[in-house]
Amino acid sequence: MSTVLRPPATAAPSRPAHRTAAVPAVAPSDFSAYVRAAGLVVQPRMGMGDPALMAAGLRAVVNAGVRTVGTMTLDSYTRVGDHESARAALAGRGTGGLNGFPLVVHGPRTTALVAAAAGTVPVQVRHGSAQPQDIFRTLVEAGLSASEGGPVSYCLPYGRVPLRESVAHWRESTRMLAQECADRGRTAHLETFGGCLLGQLCPPSLLVAMSVLEGMFFVQNGIRSVSLSYAQQTDSVQDVEALAALDLLSREVLPPDVDRHRVLYTYMGVFPGTEAGAGLLLERSAEIAVRAGVERLIVKTVAEGRRLPTVAENVAALRAAATVAARGSAGGGTPGAGEVDCGGILDEARTLVHAVLGLHDDIGKALTLAFSAGVLDVPFCLHQDNRGLTQGAIDTGGRLVWARTGKLPLAPGHGRAVHPKVNSAQLITMLWQTAGQHDKEAAALLPAGREAGLPPAPQHAPAAFTLRLSRPAPAGNRDDGTETAVPDGLTGALDRLGLRTTDARSATDPVTGRFLHRAELRPAADGPDLPQVRDHLARVLPPDAEWELRDAAAPHPVLVLAGRGPGLRGLLRRVHDRTIPVEVRMVVSSYPEALAEARRGGVPFHGVPEGETEEALRDALRVHGARTLVLVDQPAPVSAGLCRDMAGRIIGVHPGALPAFQGPRPHEQAHAQGVKVIGATAYYVTARPGEGPIIEQDFARVRHTDTPARLADISAELQLSSLATALTWHAQQRIFTAEGRTVVFS
Repeated sequence: MSTVLRPPATAAPSRPAHRTAAVPAVAPSDFSAYVRAAGLVVQPRMGMGDPALMAAGLRAVVNAGVRTVGTMTLDSYTRVGDHESARAALAGRGTGGLNGFPLVVHGPRTTALVAAAAGTVPVQVRHGSAQPQDIFRTLVEAGLSASEGGPVSYCLPYGRVPLRESVAHWRESTRMLAQECADRGRTAHLETFGGCLLGQLCPPSLLVAMSVLEGMFFVQNGIRSVSLSYAQQTDSVQDVEALAALDLLSREVLPPDVDRHRVLYTYMGVFPGTEAGAGLLLERSAEIAVRAGVERLIVKTVAEGRRLPTVAENVAALRAAATVAARGSAGGGTPGAGEVDCGGILDEARTLVHAVLGLHDDIGKALTLAFSAGVLDVPFCLHQDNRGLTQGAIDTGGRLVWARTGKLPLAPGHGRAVHPKVNSAQLITMLWQTAGQHDKEAAALLPAGREAGLPPAPQHAPAAFTLRLSRPAPAGNRDDGTETAVPDGLTGALDRLGLRTTDARSATDPVTGRFLHRAELRPAADGPDLPQVRDHLARVLPPDAEWELRDAAAPHPVLVLAGRGPGLRGLLRRVHDRTIPVEVRMVVSSYPEALAEARRGGVPFHGVPEGETEEALRDALRVHGARTLVLVDQPAPVSAGLCRDMAGRIIGVHPGALPAFQGPRPHEQAHAQGVKVIGATAYYVTARPGEGPIIEQDFARVRHTDTPARLADISAELQLSSLATALTWHAQQRIFTAEGRTVVFS
């Protein structure tokens, strides 16, 4: 049995006269192709209002060591189009914080910078809106192409928008997304939310039917890549049956050239109250995903029943799900897709789908007519356009069945178990049944003497800190450091904190007259963390002391501005090999060669047109929390304003022996004049190019047999060596600057 989907009845909506300038960025990987490449993809639900926190969350997810995709979950204001309230919340004028990322308010440039934290891993925007036009427009301008939802599933469960309006909004938005992505050489991808609806007490046949119908709606309106959702319910075997039915029915009704895969949602109803119970439910969802052969699993965390989860809890949930997936068919007692009979669910879902398709050729109009007539009817849904004549129930075996079918076109004895009408008390009991069942089972599985929901406390290795301090030196201090000006009370404060001082260095700079001090501090295993030490030092250090405390074990976050040349590859290789203690948060460049090197090195990239570097750099530094800017391969000069604002935090390198040779071929000029020594200088960049405080220099003698190409190679090696050393010293807080010069405790 098959259904031919006709193309949209009207052309795609015309583009607005005014459009935001395109944001140059790395084209993301094709979402569905990436997912289907190999093995189960595990994906979090995660969204934060602050761009830096959202970018940090994406970085943590893609570095979790599992097959994953990034998620940007939007906030409640953006979902309903209340962008002014989202803007007020960001500015601190609202009544509370944001529960997601306000994509429209942040705009395409900031969104692109945030998404770039995922590197080449695709990012999906999840939202919950019945009016997604602004959301889709912004995500496309930001270089993204994957989202989710649907005209029914993002209307009936969540909103008050009339279904007819939601269908119209989604028709316009879907066509726009398909066209705009195609114009940019991307493949638009949409995931149906129809496999979830209210999340609980909806028999699987309706979830399968709605997921397929919304997928057909997307395809009819121009989308050629879809994922079909299904939410974990009350019985693992029944869930595998439903996912098998979803696969078979989608093959029947979707055109064969449409790219598709299935996605399972971890349980969307009332969640267990204990961490042990939640963990057991999460493990079962991963087991269902593996046994049913789905390509993607959207996980929840053990904190789901109490509060919004942290990034660390999301990462832990991804790793736990991936561990279950790695067991494959070896673990658990859930049968595989080929071991279950999905005929009952498939027959019901097929009947519902074709009953809807018989109402109108336009699937959007058919959906509206179906709900009006009761051909589709979501149990316990109070939306004005839902008839409310159906009920779902949990039978004595734990499976979801129909208690009332209302006007659904399901004949008696249609392979269905029948349950008596559900009253209010039974409804409450059923809503809490899954949560209570998993809490109870998990408690029984816990080792004796351990409280349910309280996993063993993680063991953390002792931290290490570096302290760099500068202050005016008392009269008579010698420049060899034998007489010091360590602030009164510092030694006692460190002793009280249990910090052991190692590798302490001090000196008085004879030029500036300042006392310079650097020390490494090591706490005991149960010692204070970085914020605690900072707070304590702030109370004991004198006002004339300039100081900074860092976590010595954490790589220093930097952003790289790259030109065209070999330096970026060498720098990224050394960072990858951990010979330079920095983390490259992003590469920014106007050159395609830099994009290729960033991809090769697995580093996020942001492309900017020439002449627009300043704003892009400031945005990228803010969003990605980079504290230092590194210039490689002679990029365009940075502005005087940026040099002033980041004094002592922009590091560049130049061929130190060659400034006298101007023009496009300095090495040929040097060779022609018989240069005997060439070198390189790493320095802090100022508004005067090439004249900032020098950090490190390196040189090499050359021979008359060296060609200009060989001179260029030697120069590149020296520049990389100087830059690597300078970056290492900078990250380790070994450099003091004042009055145009540096003092280095190498």
